[in-house]
Amino acid sequence: MRKLKNPLLRVVHLVFLCLLLGSSARLALYLLNLESFAELSGRELCWAFWGGIRFDAAGCLPVLAGPLLCLLLPLPRSLHERWQLIWSWISFVCLVFLSLAFLASVLYFAQAGRHLADEVAQLQNDSAFLLSYALNAHGLLCFIVLLSICLAGLAWQRWIVLAPTSRPSLLKHCLPLVLALILGIRGSVFLKPLATIDAYGSGKRAMGTLMLNGVFVAGRALLTYNEIERQQLDPQALRQALLPLGIDEQQAQPFAKNIRAYPQRRNIVVILLESWSHLYVDSFAHRGFNATPFFDALASKSRRYTNYFANGTRSIEAIQLALTGVPPLKGLPTIDQGLVLGERSRIGVLGKERGYSSIFVQSSKRRSFHLDAVAHSLGFGAYYGWEDAPLLQDYTDPTAPQFGWDYESFMMLGSKIKQLPQPFFAFMFTGTTHTPFALPPQSCRQHPHDLDSEGGFLNTLCYADESLRAFFEQSREEPWFKDTLFIITADHTLGAYRHHTFEERHRVPLLIYDPREERGDDEDKFASHMDLFPSVLALMGGAEAVSTLGEPLWEKGEGRVLVSGRYDHSGLLSPRGYLLHSFSRVIETTFPSSEEASQAFLLLALEHSAFGAIRSQRW
Repeated sequence: MRKLKNPLLRVVHLVFLCLLLGSSARLALYLLNLESFAELSGRELCWAFWGGIRFDAAGCLPVLAGPLLCLLLPLPRSLHERWQLIWSWISFVCLVFLSLAFLASVLYFAQAGRHLADEVAQLQNDSAFLLSYALNAHGLLCFIVLLSICLAGLAWQRWIVLAPTSRPSLLKHCLPLVLALILGIRGSVFLKPLATIDAYGSGKRAMGTLMLNGVFVAGRALLTYNEIERQQLDPQALRQALLPLGIDEQQAQPFAKNIRAYPQRRNIVVILLESWSHLYVDSFAHRGFNATPFFDALASKSRRYTNYFANGTRSIEAIQLALTGVPPLKGLPTIDQGLVLGERSRIGVLGKERGYSSIFVQSSKRRSFHLDAVAHSLGFGAYYGWEDAPLLQDYTDPTAPQFGWDYESFMMLGSKIKQLPQPFFAFMFTGTTHTPFALPPQSCRQHPHDLDSEGGFLNTLCYADESLRAFFEQSREEPWFKDTLFIITADHTLGAYRHHTFEERHRVPLLIYDPREERGDDEDKFASHMDLFPSVLALMGGAEAVSTLGEPLWEKGEGRVLVSGRYDHSGLLSPRGYLLHSFSRVIETTFPSSEEASQAFLLLALEHSAFGAIRSQRW
């Protein structure tokens, strides 16, 4: 074997070997799981292998980056044979590690039907068991792998070498390598780096799954992993606590429900308003802010839910619940970070099966929250962001809002809906009311404006309300309007500027507006974003055996609300009170002392069961 004395060629060969490992693992994944990818055409297979190179580079190069840079350092020491020898062997160890990781991910996929993700964070506690399992269950494979490593090591010793004949150049070798590594690790030239969800941009789950690899997925999952020590609950007691709620732990899909169809199929428009807290909307909290006059007028003609709550505190959590029904829980990735790895209900796909066309529009840029890839992965027929909306109003600074202008986005939504065949499902996510608050047009400057103040928020809230008014005024003239049901709510509350009780930190407005029946009607039942997904499904015609913690809003009973536990606590809200839990003890509660223990156990049971069902692919 010819030895490589050129340091740059040596590095190029190492990168090539790295990518070859990824492509080989992808081929093995495909050949060992032909049924999983049978739906893909030859063209789609080629695109999956070609597109997968980006994910291979982004997954492997972080492991190899250090040795590669050391091999090309423009220093006198890098000319020494020992220096090159050490870092070449460290590179070999890294390649062996990557080979084993790819092998483990392929074997895991064969067992679990999905890529290895943040489960790898828990392997350190089971290393002895895993070693014993590997030797007993895959002894021959382990022997072949060990032999292959030894043979590869012998070949490596004949290939690596000797000091380079000339010192690497900073401009010619090192800086280009650094730039190439940064680009390869990020996997993108955009502000947001490559994410797991980007593999599903085609809308085909099988294609996205083949494009990914376990090294990339596990690495990205570990970056956002929140370890939590959950209490061990008695299985029988857990089952008895959940059975009255229709949740049976002994079933293959404990949260599966049959969603009954709404009496009449309708077009559906869901509008998710950024940070529209219940507190600032006069038709709900009656505080006299006068920032949302159109919304308040619409509320008088709508079914108004006065005890409606956001389950989390981030926009992506509300979007996830509305479009998949999967609750955001601590220790699990959100939809933009890898939730799509398993079998999930996808609103666009379910709608298409029921004859619905679909569209997703957001005010912020297409890559915000990776929502361009999220929308396609969920089966939406069309997706638009800030870049697609032409500027229609005069703004002091058109580029000021970090999350786009609502008016232009609403006008774009109206124009795009005209082109959709009926029935349709449209989802709109606004953004101007997100801090830092951009200066709105003069008509909405009711308070001293600041990028981060209550006055600035109220000004942008007024602007968002005017944008909503313009959308409805435009839409009323369209033939599709009378056949459409509008569901309007907020993603979460605005937590700054005022002290809030626990309920106020999660309470958001919700309207269901029916142009055929313009009459005001108040509902005081407790409901949440968990009920959006089954409500939309019911409007589309219902569904059988769909996993959800919610139920259609018009069928919901007295209700309880599970508050997201993705951060430092989880919570339970009901008409009888609320309870906050740290996963180890009760933090705060307003339930009677006689009910505290049972409510705490119910909260832990719900969270524990939902977490287990999602992780074990039983959701």
